Amino acid sequence: MTTDFLFALNANIQHLDVTVRDYLPEGAYRTLYQWALFEDNSHQDVWLQVIGLTQLVKMTSLLLGGLVKDDDWGQLIEDSLLMNGYQIYEIVSDNLAIGITDHRASQIRESLLIFNHSMLARLQYDVIVPTDVFMEAMGGISIFAQSLSPHRHISIAETFLAKHPSLTIYDIEYNLPALLIANIETCYNLYRACDTLVGGRLVQDGLVARYHAMNQLIFCPDMPYEERLLMSADAILVVPTLAYYIAVIAEHIYKLPNFALIANDKPLANVLNDAAMIVRLLNDLGASVNQSPQSRECMMQSFAEMGKNGVETLHDCIMQSDMGSKITRLQKDATHGEFNLALHQLEYEAPTPEVLGEFSERLAFLAQTYKVTYIRMEKGLIEVEKQLGHSLVSSLIRRFVQFHVQLYSHDYKGEMGEYAI
Repeated sequence: MTTDFLFALNANIQHLDVTVRDYLPEGAYRTLYQWALFEDNSHQDVWLQVIGLTQLVKMTSLLLGGLVKDDDWGQLIEDSLLMNGYQIYEIVSDNLAIGITDHRASQIRESLLIFNHSMLARLQYDVIVPTDVFMEAMGGISIFAQSLSPHRHISIAETFLAKHPSLTIYDIEYNLPALLIANIETCYNLYRACDTLVGGRLVQDGLVARYHAMNQLIFCPDMPYEERLLMSADAILVVPTLAYYIAVIAEHIYKLPNFALIANDKPLANVLNDAAMIVRLLNDLGASVNQSPQSRECMMQSFAEMGKNGVETLHDCIMQSDMGSKITRLQKDATHGEFNLALHQLEYEAPTPEVLGEFSERLAFLAQTYKVTYIRMEKGLIEVEKQLGHSLVSSLIRRFVQFHVQLYSHDYKGEMGEYAI
């Protein structure tokens, strides 16, 4: 590990500890969280991996490293803490969507709608939702079950409980409302901090768009597919994340005189939206976003053969496929019951020629959308660079996109493929 990474990781641990003390109520889960953050816990490395902090700091370091002088790195890390602290808790609300495509998951859908409405009320109207509203809606939802690594959560909890015999696993497992309230408050702090940034409106609008889009995706499953595509790009945190780092570097460190002229102009907003669409497609399709027609046809033939041999649904075909990295993102969302643009309303259909034909056409459409959007983004970045008179925006966005190209080419279960915006 580099010195810069360790410096950033330690700063983020200290900041996260402050948010735990400020926003998590006193009790078993808060005690576990604080114990697990620090080195007297022998499982610290595992905990930091489980909550996503190691991956998040790694992404931040790769994204921002070398963009500023050594003397300015401390300032940049300080600026990053608000965003990273919020995104750690955002992983919790993101994980709440695990199982949402299961038709029986009515409590998950209702809980997410309540959370998203509560977040929007806090950001836009300063309304604080009472904790008991969350408690009533989310009673019985396990923090362990709503994660990608339940076994690691349980292992850490058991180690903690061995040192605290008066507590039970139940005291740890069912504290989801407290974490979601911390999610709302850390997001609110980030939102309000953007009041002082010239480019802050892009961040704020991106945050609001994220929760509005999630509600639309849940509430309107039959919306036109093109609209679903746009909403899915809004529903991830690409725009607010990139806009925030662009703003703090341009304003706090580089002090670029032309930034105020482009901060809330269409060209910058457009390239941010294009980057969000690209990352959304990478998130859902992974390496198959660049799949050739011949490779796609081989996949359909494989699924058709599986159907003839008794595999009942497209979901099962994907789960039983051995195509490796080409299909890992589809397998991830099929495994965990999460939204996926390629699988929407096809996942539980039988692999008939008609269904496989529609699935193939959708993959082709999404691949073409990726290609067209990438070309348009590159043209837009050239325009923004000319207007700004600096390569900050183009460097940051290209780095971000390439990070996710590499990330989503790996098996999602491995360390190299498990973190996502």
